[in-house]
Amino acid sequence: MDFADVSLVSLSEIYGIKDILTLGSDFLFYKTKKGKALNIINSEMIKS
Repeated sequence: MDFADVSLVSLSEIYGIKDILTLGSDFLFYKTKKGKALNIINSEMIKS
């Protein structure tokens, strides 16, 4: 997990954001401090 990834996960916890738009597949493995996964929005979902 790099600094940018940590920042996005931390901000999602602070602001209660559950959905994240990313091209990175690493977010499938990241969890918040409460153990919850983020909902990943990627380019394939946008095209549908």
